[in-house]
Amino acid sequence: MGQSLGVHIGVRLFVSVLEFQSEVHSVAPEVIEQSGATTASDIWSVGCVVIELLEGHPPYHTLDPMPALFRIVQDDCPPIPEGASPIVKDFLYHCFQKDCNLRISGKKLLKHPWMVSARRQMADGRDRAGDNGGDKAAGTTDSAGGGEKKKHSNYNYDEAVLKVQEWNEALKCKQFDDGIV
Repeated sequence: MGQSLGVHIGVRLFVSVLEFQSEVHSVAPEVIEQSGATTASDIWSVGCVVIELLEGHPPYHTLDPMPALFRIVQDDCPPIPEGASPIVKDFLYHCFQKDCNLRISGKKLLKHPWMVSARRQMADGRDRAGDNGGDKAAGTTDSAGGGEKKKHSNYNYDEAVLKVQEWNEALKCKQFDDGIV
């Protein structure tokens, strides 16, 4: 019984370390410095998730947990993906405002041009597919009221979706190869 308990504790400790390693890269600096977690800390994590979706890995993924925590606190912001469009970079810079009291709120972040563009693209896609159920508000029309659809720039949205799909496909293959599923 004692050996079984030791194995159980060892496995739980190993799992805890793995969970810590996977979460550490999205932690806001104020949480690391123990100055208090707020909803602003969650906005920092949103930026990290966007980077992970665009690149397939979180910021500082090449670093062990402790050096990653150090860099999160010391750097002005996590490395921004080189291929990100200016509007995505702007979104990320808002998320990574170092002073949590100055960091953008969730409500304002939803009004960021990148989010507005993404919502419009989704609505336009529903309009083209006929999924909006006759809701005219879902689409956009020109200011003259002629009913003609405006074209919206995609801001790398389609590319990001493809990367996420490829990443998910790769994860599925890895799970089968490792015998996880």
